[in-house]
Amino acid sequence: MIRKYFYNLSKFIKIKGFYGDRELQNCSFGQRCTAVIVTLLMTGVKPLIIDEPEAHLDNRLVADYLVDLIKMKKLDRQIIFATHNSNFVINGDSELIHILEIPLNNIFTNLTSTSIENINNRDKLLKLEGGRDAFVIREQKYGIHS
Repeated sequence: MIRKYFYNLSKFIKIKGFYGDRELQNCSFGQRCTAVIVTLLMTGVKPLIIDEPEAHLDNRLVADYLVDLIKMKKLDRQIIFATHNSNFVINGDSELIHILEIPLNNIFTNLTSTSIENINNRDKLLKLEGGRDAFVIREQKYGIHS
């Protein structure tokens, strides 16, 4: 009987998460989403797939913090995003980008595989949310003159 209760740790241990100095249960939904994404990125080495990580997040937070974290963690693991946010794609220095488009009057999805440097597909990358601004930031950061 003692072992049954002794090994039931979930009943006796409570883990508290914090966002800054605030307990997660007292944070906004966006702050809780941020905490989950950071936790996922920081733990493990297996491939990570996230659908629209920018949902419910402030674009400045994505550009100023998460992009740098992703660039650091992608050296340890494969990170795959389905996103509309240009900051993840352009300023996250994506190695491979798959652009999915459904042309008008068509039921099939067109797939274009490209990279940031491929000028032939630049117009498609510029259609991402904030695409033009993301390229300007990238050009300033790396001293690229177009």
